[in-house]
Amino acid sequence: MILRTKDKEGNEVMIVRALNPLENVLAELSAQSFVEELFAYLKKVEEKRKAKLAVAIDCQGGASSNRGKIFDYLKEKYQNEKKKVSLTNPEEVYFNRYDLRDISYFV
Repeated sequence: MILRTKDKEGNEVMIVRALNPLENVLAELSAQSFVEELFAYLKKVEEKRKAKLAVAIDCQGGASSNRGKIFDYLKEKYQNEKKKVSLTNPEEVYFNRYDLRDISYFV
């Protein structure tokens, strides 16, 4: 799922959440390969809009992913306080009881 919003500086941000590929996809591809190929594609799409890509990372089974391998990779690679996104509009980033304002990180 992809949500679009703006950060506190007014920059466009695309947030990826609920990254849940089919289990048989993960049997054929590594979590790293799946995530990085998806993010590379999304970055190309967002370059045209001059938007930044971010990912929601909270807990396994939460807003980020229900897939353990995907969640572990996201947490290890992208969950870093220095990459945390400052979001402003709660209405745009609150979905299905998940508030993405404090759990989104730039890719």
